[in-house]
Amino acid sequence: MHINNITLCYTFNELDENPIEKIDELQKNLDSVFHSQIMFNNNLKNYYDINIPRLQIISDDKKMHFMMSMMNVIININTEGLDKDDVILEINDKVQFFFDMLKDIYHVDILYTSIKLELVGEQNDVIKDLSNKYHINEDCEDIYVKYVSRIDDSYYLCRIDNSSKEINFNIQLKNGVKASDNDMFLRTALISTSEANINKALINKTYEINDRLSFNNNSQYRSTKENIRGMIIELKKVLKDN
Repeated sequence: MHINNITLCYTFNELDENPIEKIDELQKNLDSVFHSQIMFNNNLKNYYDINIPRLQIISDDKKMHFMMSMMNVIININTEGLDKDDVILEINDKVQFFFDMLKDIYHVDILYTSIKLELVGEQNDVIKDLSNKYHINEDCEDIYVKYVSRIDDSYYLCRIDNSSKEINFNIQLKNGVKASDNDMFLRTALISTSEANINKALINKTYEINDRLSFNNNSQYRSTKENIRGMIIELKKVLKDN
């Protein structure tokens, strides 16, 4: 299996001002690791839903996607082509970079942080294997299983296993013709036919770790880089089995 995506999420108390007020400083910091461009900025008043993104920035190579609302930041990083050791290095680097950047520019306390990895691999008998693993006795077309565990009363670890398919569509376009009442031939709209072919059976695994458990147990809790390093250590343990 290979890891094709990392998602980082930082949650903080609601900002006092729209984050686009500091867009120049933000983009300058992002450009130090990604050459990027602003996709949109949303100059909404603060009384609009605080979860609506106020700005979105994407890297020129389309591998990094940064969205910021009034109370969180979500970063998606495409890691296709990287091996697991390189992905861990990428997480170590980027999770701390964004943590420091948010504190330096917006002076926020990070309430809790999550790191999510999405893995995909080819597996011919994925439905059968997942059915056996989870003791599912029914004849299934697809399977999606999610379970959440606690680690040391500090972190939640969410695991998702699901089946999927890689499908190709063969599409043919043909020109239709129709005779009119005066025998003039008029070209009709294109007629399209498509045929779906399943290329591969795939298994998808998602692992998300966060320190929201610590925050839930203590309202004074705040994420620290030390706690984030602890989450990365736990993710490395999980990845050894994949």
